[in-house]
Amino acid sequence: MKSKKELIEQKEKEYDQEKPVLQKLKDLEAKKDDFDRKLQGKNGELVGKRKDIQRSEEESKRIAGEIKTMEDQLLKLQELNQYQLWLSELFIPAVKLIETNVLANINSEFNSLFQKWLSHLLEGGDITVRVDENFTPIIEQNGYEMEVESLSGGEKTSVALAYRLALNVMVKKVCEAMQSNLLILDEPTDGFSREQLFRLRDILSELKCEQVIAVSHESELEGFVDKIYRITKEAGESKITAA
Repeated sequence: MKSKKELIEQKEKEYDQEKPVLQKLKDLEAKKDDFDRKLQGKNGELVGKRKDIQRSEEESKRIAGEIKTMEDQLLKLQELNQYQLWLSELFIPAVKLIETNVLANINSEFNSLFQKWLSHLLEGGDITVRVDENFTPIIEQNGYEMEVESLSGGEKTSVALAYRLALNVMVKKVCEAMQSNLLILDEPTDGFSREQLFRLRDILSELKCEQVIAVSHESELEGFVDKIYRITKEAGESKITAA
């Protein structure tokens, strides 16, 4: 039977024999711990990379959406440019040409009516009138242009009335909103001779206007109208009475 000393020596000898193995085991455990730490670090990096990839994908989608929006806007811009080109080079010039031709026709017809009715109102003489492209009356006498202010009172009234009647006809003709058959004339015969008054009656008959209201001091006009209303002043108040 072995003594305690021998047993201890035996155990020490066994420990010394197994010591390298234990040391290797410790080294392996240290390496394992180091590997685990590195693996954990790599897993953290992998999670970060995945988040970066996710953010990159989201950013890519956002950029793709912006590109799509910009492409759509570009198409709309190109379409608008085509419209603008069509409007500026085709439509607007066509409208201007049409307006010019229509206005020229209106001007021509207006001028004919103006000359026609003025020739009826004037008692002869060598005065002629016309309108320019801006519908401004041009008055000539013996081939020379003259100002309206140089005309006599009756001549001024004739020019103004002929212009007003021509304007009334043309406005009613070209504007549906102005189709009213009401014509109001304020002092249309100032300075007229008796012969001119009768000529005015013929012109008003030719107009075939359903209702004509004439404000005048000329008693001769009473024979031309259906109804007469007199305006008098009493104590500073205007009163209207039917004749």
